[in-house]
Amino acid sequence: MNVPTKRRSFFKWSLGLGLGALLGRPAAAQLRSPFVDMAVTPTGRGGWMLDLMGKVTSFGDGAVFTDPPDIKPVFVAVGATPSGGGLYALTQDGDLRTWGDALPLQADAPDTRVPFVDMAIAPGGEGLWALDALGKVVSFGAAPVFTNPPDTKPLFVALGAAPTGGLFALTQRGDVHSYGRSAPAFQDPPDSRVPFVDMAITPDGNGLWALDALGRVSSFGAAPVFTDIPDGRPEIFVALGASPSGGLIALSQRGNLKTWDGGGAPV
Repeated sequence: MNVPTKRRSFFKWSLGLGLGALLGRPAAAQLRSPFVDMAVTPTGRGGWMLDLMGKVTSFGDGAVFTDPPDIKPVFVAVGATPSGGGLYALTQDGDLRTWGDALPLQADAPDTRVPFVDMAIAPGGEGLWALDALGKVVSFGAAPVFTNPPDTKPLFVALGAAPTGGLFALTQRGDVHSYGRSAPAFQDPPDSRVPFVDMAITPDGNGLWALDALGRVSSFGAAPVFTDIPDGRPEIFVALGASPSGGLIALSQRGNLKTWDGGGAPV
């Protein structure tokens, strides 16, 4: 990849061979496009995986969305509506693709000289925010505008909306930037030479988890500590999601899923 998208450019694309325990069946033997992001259903018992070309694969209790994207890739992020009956998918150029009950959201023309890397759905579902690699946030629909500039160095890789109304943005090195007065600041990033790729916010908004490319999870704020994934076949992880009960789901580039329960142990 020749742009600093959410899924780091120096990792090679790999072919998907399986979707993990939640899906309960193997993926297609020849996955032609790597997965880049994931959204979790409102129940936390399933979700949707988005690949680079915009194809959505459901697992668990995630509804099936089969219509192909009508805009060109590269896709970088996916988010679910509060009902779980629709999806938004974001491209690096700031275009939005919708499925189901997702609204046709509009935004002021974004500056596409910097690629977008992630997005977050507004808690009420009336809009969303898109994050670019330099930390700029663009509002879509009725999502509030956040204008305060990042106070950390790029590259930014992930964005999340807190239940209190603020936003958190994560950099590749593990810095967390807060947008909005209700978003608390977190401690210094962990000492890690492996880049971070995604994050998930706790249900109460008082903490978050950051996922690195090797599948390790770091806790910030009041987020419970989750043990590392046991060593096994090397995987490049790309996305992290949290269930309402506080469990976690991590997605690899090949489409494998790893889950932790609410107690913090891998399952």
